[in-house]
Amino acid sequence: MLKRFSFIAIFSLFIFSVPSFVHAVTADLKVNVADIRFSKPTLIVGDTIRIYTKVQNIGTIDVVGYVTFYQGSSVIAEPQVLSVVAGSDPEEAFVDFIVPEGQFNIRTVISGTNPPDQNLDNNVAITGIFTPIPDTDRDGVKNASDNCPTIANASQSDLDKDGLGDACDDDIDGDGLTNGVEAEQGTNAQSNDTDADGVGDAKDVYPLDPKRSVLEKPVPPKIVEKILEAKSEIQNVLTGKTLIKSDVGSDSPVSNTNPTLSTQSIPTASSNTTEVVSMESLNMGVSPNAVFSYEKSSWNTFVFRLVAPAQDRFVYEWNFGDGVHSSKSSVTHTYSQAGSYLVTLKTTDEAGNVSKESAEVHVSFFTFSNPLVIALLSLLGIALIGMSFAFFKLKTAKHSRKKETTSKSEISQDQSLKQIHVKEE
Repeated sequence: MLKRFSFIAIFSLFIFSVPSFVHAVTADLKVNVADIRFSKPTLIVGDTIRIYTKVQNIGTIDVVGYVTFYQGSSVIAEPQVLSVVAGSDPEEAFVDFIVPEGQFNIRTVISGTNPPDQNLDNNVAITGIFTPIPDTDRDGVKNASDNCPTIANASQSDLDKDGLGDACDDDIDGDGLTNGVEAEQGTNAQSNDTDADGVGDAKDVYPLDPKRSVLEKPVPPKIVEKILEAKSEIQNVLTGKTLIKSDVGSDSPVSNTNPTLSTQSIPTASSNTTEVVSMESLNMGVSPNAVFSYEKSSWNTFVFRLVAPAQDRFVYEWNFGDGVHSSKSSVTHTYSQAGSYLVTLKTTDEAGNVSKESAEVHVSFFTFSNPLVIALLSLLGIALIGMSFAFFKLKTAKHSRKKETTSKSEISQDQSLKQIHVKEE
C-alpha cells in the first residue's frame, strides 16, 4: 500500500510539472500603439517624415520575423526584418512616409515569425486618427493663417501690416510705389520715406534729397521782341521720310512769314555732291511731331530715343504696344513676335502737364532673321526634294515600262517574220 501511494505521488508530481516545463519555452513578439511615433511633431501635408515603432520579445526564446507599416489599409513600405532576443530591450523599426492630404491612421503588424508566434493577440497596433496641416510652401505655417501661402516665409514678416507677407508683397513698405518702381528710381523698398525728410516717397518729387521734396517752379524767361533781320534762315526739321528746310522771306517780320517746305539735301563726306537721305533706308523713323525717334537694330528689336534732350524734372513713360512699359528716356525693346505695334510716349512735365506721342512700328514676319521663317523654308526645301525624288522615280519607272513594251513588240515582230519565212519555204 505504501509503495502504491509513493508511485502515485511521484507520477502526479511528474504530470503537473510537464505543463510548467512546456510553458517555459514560448515565442511571443508584441507591438504597442504607444510605441508608434513620428520623426516630426507637426504633420504637414507633403512632408517626408519617418515612422518608428518598437517590437518587444516577451517570450522565452529568440525570434526573427517581420513588421509591416500601413496607412489605413495601404502598405507604406516593404516589411522590415526583425531579430529580437528574448528578455532584451525592444527592437526598433522604421519606414519613410509622405504625409497625405486628409486624415489618416497608422497600423503596425508582426508577421512571418520563426519560431511561430504563440500569441497573436498582441501582433497588431492601430493608432488614432491624425489630421495633417495643409502647408503649400512648407514653411511650417498652415495655409489658413499663412500671409504668403505659396512662398515660404516662416517668420511671417509684414512690414506694412497689410496682411500680405513681405515675401509676396509687391509693395513691402506700403507707400504706394511697387518694389520694382522703387528699385528703378533707387529708393528703399522697405522704407516709405527713403530720405527721411518727412515726405513719403510716393509724394516726394525728390525722394533721394532730404533738402527738397516739392517741385520747384522754374523762373520764366524774359521775353524780348525782335524782328528777324536775316535774309534767310534755314531750319532743319527731322521727319519720318527726309530732312526738310523752311525758307523765310527777307526783311519780313516773323509774324508775317509764310514758310515753305522743301527737301534738304545733305552733303556726303566723300564728295561735294548731295543726296537725299531716306529714313526708311536706314531702318529709322520718328514720331509724327518729332518727339521721339526709333531705329530697328534687328528684325524684332528697336531703339527708342527722345529727339530733344531729356529733362531731369520730366517723367517719361513708354508703352511699346505689347504690354511692356519703361520709364527710361532711351530704351531698347525686343518684340516677341511679328506684327504692328503702336508705341506711345507719355511725358509729364514739372508742372504736371501731360502730353502723348504715338508712332507705329512693324516687325516683319518674312525675314531670314526670323527663326520661324527659316524653319518653314527648311520644311519647304525638304518637301521639294521629296517631290523631286518621287517624280524622278516615277519617270524612271515609266521609261522602264515603255522600254519593256518596245522590247516585247520587237520580239513579237521578229517571231512573226520568222513564221512568214518558214511558210514561204
